[in-house]
Amino acid sequence: MDAWAAQGGNGTTSTDAACGGEEHVAPTDVWTVMRSLVLMALTMGVGEWLGLGLWREMAWATGRALVQLMILGVVLVYIFGNPEPWIVMP
Repeated sequence: MDAWAAQGGNGTTSTDAACGGEEHVAPTDVWTVMRSLVLMALTMGVGEWLGLGLWREMAWATGRALVQLMILGVVLVYIFGNPEPWIVMP
């Protein structure tokens, strides 16, 4: 068990056969995403305070990146979680 998981982390787990079958935990949970969104909100607030007028574009880019990364995560979990080689080899 990895140190992060021992501390009570609740990320996604996977077993890596190339590393001797040891279990890996990716620290992606709701609080990690929320901390990132808070930092983006802080950046948008500072930009608005400075009068840059970029908050709308930054909000759109943040939402778009969030959706794209979530879709990519689902695809990668499916690819690497599937034991069939035909999924990744044409």
